[in-house]
Parts: sequence; C-alpha cells; structure tokens
Amino acid sequence: NGNKEICKEIISELSIHLRGCVCVPFFIALFIELSNRFCIFASFKTKTHAKGLSLSILVNLLMKYHLMKINYLLLLITILLTSCGNKKEFTYTIKGVVEICQTDSSNMVPFSPWVYLKTLDSVGNFCISDSCRVTPDGTFTFADTISQTKLFQVEWNGKAIPLFVDADNIVMEVLLACNSRDNIVMGSPSQWLCNEYMQLFYRREAALDSLEKNHTITAVEREKARQDSVEKYNDLLLQRVKKYNKSIVSCWFIKEYIDSEFCSNYITLLDESVQNHPFINKIDDKIQQFQHDKSLLEKVKVGKKLENISLPDTIGQFYSTRALRGNYLLLNLWSAHSDAVEYELACYQKLYDNYSAYNFRIYGISVDTDKELWLSMLQRLNMSWTNVNDLKGENSPLCEKIPFHLKGIPYNLLLDPEGTIIAENIKGEALVVMLDSLLRP
Repeated sequence: NGNKEICKEIISELSIHLRGCVCVPFFIALFIELSNRFCIFASFKTKTHAKGLSLSILVNLLMKYHLMKINYLLLLITILLTSCGNKKEFTYTIKGVVEICQTDSSNMVPFSPWVYLKTLDSVGNFCISDSCRVTPDGTFTFADTISQTKLFQVEWNGKAIPLFVDADNIVMEVLLACNSRDNIVMGSPSQWLCNEYMQLFYRREAALDSLEKNHTITAVEREKARQDSVEKYNDLLLQRVKKYNKSIVSCWFIKEYIDSEFCSNYITLLDESVQNHPFINKIDDKIQQFQHDKSLLEKVKVGKKLENISLPDTIGQFYSTRALRGNYLLLNLWSAHSDAVEYELACYQKLYDNYSAYNFRIYGISVDTDKELWLSMLQRLNMSWTNVNDLKGENSPLCEKIPFHLKGIPYNLLLDPEGTIIAENIKGEALVVMLDSLLRP
C-alpha cells in the first residue's frame, strides 16, 4: 500500500509536467522502463522511498523516449501497480476457554458471555475489532488474516490480556482464568517472549511483596534489599530487551511494565527497525510525563520556597498565602472523602487554638469538587482558619504548584515566615514537637 502511494505521487507529478499531452500514459510507462535502469523499481519492492531522485530530472529523461509501443508500456504499468502492494497473508485462529469462577461450592461469580478482540489503532490505542459469544461449554474462537506480527488484546469480564500473533498460519490457544496471573496464552514465538517477560515481572513483584511482609528486618535493611532486588531484575530485563531489540514485544513491555524513570535506559537498546512503532511515542510520552512529575515534586522539597497560592473561599473571595507571610504557615490539603479527615481536622483545630497566638496560621485547601459536600464539612467542623477551594480537584492549576495528585490526600506543608518549606507531610506528635521548638518562648 505504501508503494502504491509513492507511485501515485510520481504519476501526479508527471501529469503536472505533461498537462495537455494526450500521451500521458505513454510517459508514465516510460518512467517504469527507466525505473528499472535506475534501480527505482527494486527500491519500491524493498520499500525504499524513491523521492530522493528528482522527479523533474526523471520527467526530462522520460520525454526523450517516445517511440515505445503504448500497449507494451501499459502492461508494465499494470505489473508495477499490482506487484508493489502485494503482501503475503497468513491465516490465524485464536481458540480460547474461559474459566467459570466460583466463590464457594454453591455460588458462581457472574461472568460476561462475550469475549472481545482488540487491535491497535494508528496512535497505539486499543479498539474493539471483533467479538465472540462464549459457548455453553466456555469456549470461543476468532479467525482472520495478517501479514506481519500483530498485537491483540483479548478482553473478558473487564480484564484484558496481550496476545502476540506472528505472520504465519498459526493457532493460538488461550485460557482466561479467574485470577489474571493464571491466564495461559501460547502458540507463537512472539507470545513465548511475552510470557518470558511476564514471568520475570511477576518474579520481581513477588520478591518485593515478600520483602514488605518481612518484619524481621529493619526499615533500612528492607529498603536496601528492595533496591538490590529491583537492580537485579532490571539487569535481567535489560539483557532480554538487548537480545530481542527488534521485537515489538520488547516495545510493548517497556511501555506497559517498566518504571518511567528507567524507560530511557531501555528505549536506547531498541533497534532502528521498531523506532517508528506507535509504542515508541507512548514510551516517549511516559518519559516526558515522568520528567514533568519529577519537576513538580522538586517544588515541594524541604528548603524550596513555595510559589504563591491564591484560591477562593466559600463566597468566592480570594485569599493568598503571600498575605500570610511573617507567620509559620501550615498548608493543609484535605478531602471530605478521606476516612480520617474529621479526626485530622480536629487535631489541627487544637494546634490552631494552642499556637495561633505565636504567629502560627493554617491555610486549608479542600480538593473536593462537590461544593455542597465541602460546605457541609466546614459547617460541621466549624474550623477557625481560612478554607479555600476552586472545586476543580485534580484538574486545578494548584497541581502545578503542589502536586497533591502525586502525593495523595491528606497532605500538608509547613512554611517558615519567608515562605520556605521546612517540613513536608508532618503530622501527630512530630508536628507538635516542631511547633513547640519554633514558637514557644
């Protein structure tokens, strides 16, 4: 198809140069003859772009050759246009079984009677391309043709699993289990590689989970062991990507499972032949988002001066943190949906009562989007300090100054009288001790 498009461009260019000439097909066919001499035809067949050779020069050359029989030339046109776009098609079949999930001997978990097959669009997003109703015995089948290795998603009961089908007459076998880690997919070399990657990933996750549950070691020892484990599995994964750097499976795995901060290390190992795959753009987006998030997190590190924040209160009047300079200021970000919000705000009320006489202020920021919910919480707790909310939640410009969407809620920052951050997410007794040391005479 790509070669046909190139041919169309060349034919269009010839038509412009030869406008008004009744022998346009004649000159087009001459191009084909000359293309053999200049090895352009060969470049078409190998999908090498022929635009590098000036079309104007070709046209001038073509005009010198005007004695060839039209029928012969038109035959050559037909051969070129039909041979350029032909690709060998292979038939694949996907045969699957779904597992009927049970909570106990008498109750079955409801399951969807439909299985969906999804394919990638031009920008790397999955969209439904086919569907199949599960038979009474729990089986389903898809079949179609492909000309190159292709990634599908098989979705059932709201869960999707990757399925790589190679360009071959192939039968893929799928078991959709109740526990997604028990899914089985096999049938192609690319799927085998996918399974290899996933086994490594699951082993890493199991090792990290085991460390979290190990209470016989100190926090420092646990963190050291966690870093060693991550480094070990990253090395193994890097070796796999380097070995299979021409496979779209490697691109997919980097996009889906490699932590954003390490993606740059992996993407440089990929072969040039896969650099134009839509997944590469997705990986680039992932890296850029990580860099952006990293820059936001830098803004709330201890020692940084916080940008001025100005948000509306319950009646729409704006209050800024700059107006509170000269005081030790606690910025408290909260949500009415948080389970412990009432207890935490009650604790802040005690702090405010004890320290407000010593140049201590609180600037309360709700991140709720439901105004009625926010107002009812304010009325119930009757807080004594400024409370603001732009009702935009995680779409608020505030996220560019305080990345609470990355940090989580509740969240707080303690600022000194110049607006510099001196503590982050400090709570309970630690906050009381710090305020005592800063404010008590």
